[in-house]
Amino acid sequence: MDFMQFNEKELNTANQNTAGGSFSLETIKKSFSWYKTGRINLAYECIDKHTEGKLKDKRALVCLRDGSKDIELTFNDLKNYTDQFSRLLLKNGLSKGDKVLIWLPRIPEFYISLMGVIKAGGIPVPLSEFSSSKLIMDILENTQGTTYMVTTPLFLNTLQPIPPKLKTIIINENDDFSGGSPWEFHMKDSLKDAETTIRWVDFSDGLTAHYSLGCLSKPKPKLTFYKQDLMLLIRQYGEWVLSLKESDTLWSTVDMGWAAGTLYGIFAPWLMGATVVSADMGTTLTKWEEITEKYEINVLYTTPGMIRKIMAKNNKKNTGFKHLRHICCTGEPISAEITKWALNLGLSVNSSWFATEIGVPAISNHPPSPSKLGAMGRPLPGIEAAVFDSKGNRLNPYQVGKLGVRFSVEGLSKKEDSEHKEAPWFLTEDLVYIDNEGYFWYEGKADNLKRSAAGAGAFYESQWEARLLKHPAVEEAGVIIKGGKYNEEKIIKAFISLKDKNQWGAELERELINYLLQGIKENKPKVAIELRDKLPMTRSGKILRHILAAWDENNSLKRANNL
Repeated sequence: MDFMQFNEKELNTANQNTAGGSFSLETIKKSFSWYKTGRINLAYECIDKHTEGKLKDKRALVCLRDGSKDIELTFNDLKNYTDQFSRLLLKNGLSKGDKVLIWLPRIPEFYISLMGVIKAGGIPVPLSEFSSSKLIMDILENTQGTTYMVTTPLFLNTLQPIPPKLKTIIINENDDFSGGSPWEFHMKDSLKDAETTIRWVDFSDGLTAHYSLGCLSKPKPKLTFYKQDLMLLIRQYGEWVLSLKESDTLWSTVDMGWAAGTLYGIFAPWLMGATVVSADMGTTLTKWEEITEKYEINVLYTTPGMIRKIMAKNNKKNTGFKHLRHICCTGEPISAEITKWALNLGLSVNSSWFATEIGVPAISNHPPSPSKLGAMGRPLPGIEAAVFDSKGNRLNPYQVGKLGVRFSVEGLSKKEDSEHKEAPWFLTEDLVYIDNEGYFWYEGKADNLKRSAAGAGAFYESQWEARLLKHPAVEEAGVIIKGGKYNEEKIIKAFISLKDKNQWGAELERELINYLLQGIKENKPKVAIELRDKLPMTRSGKILRHILAAWDENNSLKRANNL
């Protein structure tokens, strides 16, 4: 999501009606070893600290890949592997604060290199394994000071030409690889001659950095940096939003190229001493029930898009789970269909709106607080949120505007060089409104949502899609709104895929149009429906509307190839 810093002094105090819980920075600090030792490094807090007590031989990581043997590592295994990886970097000139791009699939070496870079004082930049080679080359060209990349031979071979100054660390999964890279990392050899190698840092030093891509317009990589002191918030919000305990096993399907996937799918559970389970997409979809039971998953951190795919792939009747107690979704609002599915399994499902700029799930329906179906939730303790117009004026309840967020925790509320006494606001491009109980409701992105001419009120693309998805024949739906300027007739152009393609015909088309316009009595817009096998989505299930627009303009090949 795109943020801009919003420092207007005249802004009114934001909504104080937060979700349940209280925030004590001093209490959180006491859970870290640096509170007594003064030695700071997140990798130590996530891994090494646990090897000095009863968690040394506890299972810390389980990696599952379709067609491969499951790999299980203890906290002690991870300590030794990350020590070796840190040593490899330091021996080859890594300086504190150097950025290291990590472009790997969901294999143990992703986690080892991520924490190894942090242990060495570098800044890991995790990239989605599904990133195109063109996007990776753009990132390499635009990331200042990047000289290191960790990747596989297969991925590396797609990058042409490779920047001459790039130092590559090859993850050698195949013994017969002879790519000529000066550095290779073999898990089977990495426990040899391992010794603790930690570079102690300051709270103001870099922790990690993430690229974010817009899904509603031409993707433009934007790099967001996080500092070591964020570990305080990661631990606390991980406990609140994910309901994590030391005895838990968390399974995260959130893309590790997302900040949420790394900060809360990896760091948060390991700070708590919990176990992390990771699986590639194919394994997740075909074996999710088996994995949930075999590894006694307590918490599932995922996206509504993944849940919908699981529901479609596993259409047999589920009987419930003995260990799974909580599902937390991020990336988009939870639909009624998903909530009903979870309730039928006897599970709670909650959403969290993740604020990329400040690195926390700022608004959430987390278990201690009552939730409202379809709502984003309320601001978590330590966070202020409000709705503003484009001029910075706070809006009243039920008025749609841009979401603004900021910290309200003393000690984390402002930058040292800030001229303002209060924390800076970050005004997002997310359109929301707040109800009279302090719950926030998502309406869409400001840069792409347009109002329709429907007399029944204002409808956005996402609302038309939600209507279509309720029809039993519709599998996927994506909507763009055309026209509306200079007395042009507005047209709702819907792209759909069906659960049964053989149902499509003139009769079903008429039925869907009538279904879509049901209840709208005046100024009904024109509706056009186009059938597609699949719709263009991100891995989290977000509709890529610029591709829909390209389809509508009959220019799909050129636009899709630029994705």
